[in-house]
Amino acid sequence: MSIQEVASYLKVSPQTIYRRAQAGEIPAIKVGNRWRFRLTDIEGWLTDQRPTAKRVLVIDDDASITRLFVRTLEPRGHEVAVARNGEEGLKEVMRYHFDLIFLDMVLPGMSGPETMREIMRLDGQAKFILITGYPDSALLEQALSLGAFVVLGKPFTGEQIVEAVQKFS
Repeated sequence: MSIQEVASYLKVSPQTIYRRAQAGEIPAIKVGNRWRFRLTDIEGWLTDQRPTAKRVLVIDDDASITRLFVRTLEPRGHEVAVARNGEEGLKEVMRYHFDLIFLDMVLPGMSGPETMREIMRLDGQAKFILITGYPDSALLEQALSLGAFVVLGKPFTGEQIVEAVQKFS
C-alpha cells in the first residue's frame, strides 16, 4: 500500500502517515524513495493501538447507575455485567473472572464490605473500585481496610468512570 492508500484506510492525512513512518511509529518499508505498507502489518499495528478491553462487574442496586456504566463502558469495548446486590455479584464472580469490580457500599442484603470480603475469598486477584454516596461512612472504612485502592464518590460522570477504569489498565 502507498502512503495515500494507508491515509485513506486510516482516515488521516498523508502527511501524518509520512511523519509516523519516518519516526518508525507505524510499520513501513522504504523501497527506493517511497514508503510501502502491508495491510496485515497495519491491521496488527491498529490492534496494538487499541486500549485493552476489560471485563467489568458493577454491583449497585440503583438502575440509573448501572445503566450509566453500561452506556459509558460498552461503546469503549469493555464487557459489563451488572448485579443488583451482593448475592448476585457473588454468583457472577463464581461464573467469570472480572478484571475490575465496581462495588457500591450500601446494598440490600449483604453490605458492600461483606460482599467484597466474600468476593476476595473466591477470587484473590479481584480489583475493586468502591462507589459510595457516603464518603465518611464506617462501611467505606471497612472496605478500605480490606484493600480497595480507589473510591468513586456519588454522583459521578461517565468520564470519571472511564478515568477509574484507565487507572487499572
